[in-house]
Amino acid sequence: MADTENNLAQNHEVTVPFTRSDQRDTARFDVLIRTLSNFSAEAGISKIQALVNAISELIERGYWRSGDRLPTEKELSHELNISVGTVQAAMRALQNASLVERSRRSGTFVSQTREQGSTVWYFRFRNPDGSGLMPWETRELFVEEVKEKGDWSKFLGESPSYVKISRVVSVADEFRLWSDLYVDGQRFRPILDTPPAILAGKNLRIFLHERFNAPTFRSTHLISRCELDPKQAETLGCKPGEVAIRIKARSFTFRDAPISFHDIIVPPNRFELEVGN
Repeated sequence: MADTENNLAQNHEVTVPFTRSDQRDTARFDVLIRTLSNFSAEAGISKIQALVNAISELIERGYWRSGDRLPTEKELSHELNISVGTVQAAMRALQNASLVERSRRSGTFVSQTREQGSTVWYFRFRNPDGSGLMPWETRELFVEEVKEKGDWSKFLGESPSYVKISRVVSVADEFRLWSDLYVDGQRFRPILDTPPAILAGKNLRIFLHERFNAPTFRSTHLISRCELDPKQAETLGCKPGEVAIRIKARSFTFRDAPISFHDIIVPPNRFELEVGN
């Protein structure tokens, strides 16, 4: 009896049996096997790193989501035809990267996503008298596929196209700002078929997370001055050449990979601007 208890204590996982016959899990394994094969074919990559990359990619692509239980180390070893030691080393690396959480009693789960704050914008407007945050409302919204290159392509990386979500937002019914959000055109192409009315009131960061399993973990901001061109001035109710604030927000997701580029034009106004992460 003591020997049995010691053996159980030495095992990393004591879990409910994983059912390979489940259709969804069968599909996950099939994709994992193909993905692992692709990474294993890369020159100079170890079996451990190939497995880390394969599981990371499946989490990023949404095959496993926050809270999902992964197969046990023995099951992965059997299905993938690799040693338990290799699986254990890969799981430690995934745990160190905060992608999975491990428990002796319940097994290994995809970590709960700790996404960046849930505010709709990367910044907020406050009343100078301290009475609170200013309300906002989307007045116009356009979604299009663009192939032009710019700051967004430099940040997001080369792609045949990008999805651009443009908004004109009214703040406290006193002024308007211009917002262009860019994401990769291949991964996020379904956005082009999403009704604008649905996107208009959405927190786009949360939308990308829930719809595409693409959470935002951190952002950097570049703030500069700019002069409004005629189109911007007309849309925002200002004069051409009027000086405005330009905010370029660059956001990152799993493994610190670029996920979105946000270009925002803020014309002169009486409110305080609070920029945060």
